[in-house]
Amino acid sequence: MKAGPVKDAACPTAPRGPVPPLRQNVRLFTVLRSFLRCLNNARIFMLSGGSSVQDAQALARAIGRSSLSSVSDLVLYGVLWQALHVRDEKLYQVTLTELEQRGIKAWLIESEGVPLTEWYPGAEKDFPIPIDRPFAELHEDPSLENSVRQHAESCFKLESEEIILAIGHLIDNIHQHAVRGYGVILVKPLCKDDGKKGVEIVSLDDGVNLGGLKLSEEVKPGKGRPKGQEGGMGLFYIGRLVDEFVIISKRQDASTKVWSSEYPQREDEAHTRLAPSGRITICWKWFS
Repeated sequence: MKAGPVKDAACPTAPRGPVPPLRQNVRLFTVLRSFLRCLNNARIFMLSGGSSVQDAQALARAIGRSSLSSVSDLVLYGVLWQALHVRDEKLYQVTLTELEQRGIKAWLIESEGVPLTEWYPGAEKDFPIPIDRPFAELHEDPSLENSVRQHAESCFKLESEEIILAIGHLIDNIHQHAVRGYGVILVKPLCKDDGKKGVEIVSLDDGVNLGGLKLSEEVKPGKGRPKGQEGGMGLFYIGRLVDEFVIISKRQDASTKVWSSEYPQREDEAHTRLAPSGRITICWKWFS
């Protein structure tokens, strides 16, 4: 089943610039192009003093709008991601409040600082690795699992179990792989023009993102783990639970890579102004 058009995919304030490949799928290409431009725009915003934002009106002015009501979700995702990178608690909270007013539920996730031992020699001696510059007041919800389940069951009814499983795998990936960083899981209900309902799940993290595997390899079952060691199935299972998903990944000192379930053998390069490292995973699931 192919995902239909996703609302809020435009970013009219973003500057023109290079766009990622995957042009064969016009809808997916449009979403990726908009998202990368919005992330670039958010990066410019942060570098120009956006960290002084104290409320929603100040955030809107910094983005170049009279109010946040005309700012797309994608722009706010980009600002939220940059707020993680610079550890700006006020900017994070202001952006999160606006997203929640739009019906988008979010959870902050803390890396557990335990990288996979095969990613570089001696890694098993280096963990747990603490989060760089940790937030003073923001912390992961100690009842995270119950919070996710209650939200999914209240919003998605019969489809809640698949949503819970997909979110769980994304949370596990942040816990295990977003070394030295934080992550955020965002859940947004969707509705097509024909009334068909679905969900968009977005995972953002600012981890160092260690490892050398291509994204087209990471999504295969058991990849990235030594032979005989359990695990390495998260992205594979996510692909079985949702209709479509994409990954935008930036490793430190490397270019930004883009992968899509539409073309699972490919990994393309995107030109962005993203912060030193991190990863975004966007999933879509439509209900019959």
